[in-house]
Amino acid sequence: MEYLRLKGISRRVRIGLGSEKLKRVRIVVDVEMGVDAGEIGKTDDLSKGIDYRELHKEVFEEMDGEYTTIEALGYHIFQRIKDKFNPQHLSVIVKKPYPPLEGEVESAEVEFRL
Repeated sequence: MEYLRLKGISRRVRIGLGSEKLKRVRIVVDVEMGVDAGEIGKTDDLSKGIDYRELHKEVFEEMDGEYTTIEALGYHIFQRIKDKFNPQHLSVIVKKPYPPLEGEVESAEVEFRL
């Protein structure tokens, strides 16, 4: 099994509680999929594998929704990718950089795995 990764998919989304939801905040998504990339590797034929553009589109479209939590956003991205691509392995990490907490916190993160 080979691993296809898209890291650092970033978009400003409506997410959070109270006033947080009034403005868009930056969210970052990392996706890792276990796929059989041997055939596309041998033939260089995109139809034999997963097109990064399609995967990116699925994540980006889900980020258009409004959510209260990164857990909800992560769950919906995870399910959408799982249903569309049926990967052997899947990891979706959703990060909220510098969440509004006392002190400085680099990020709040959630990960869903198959």
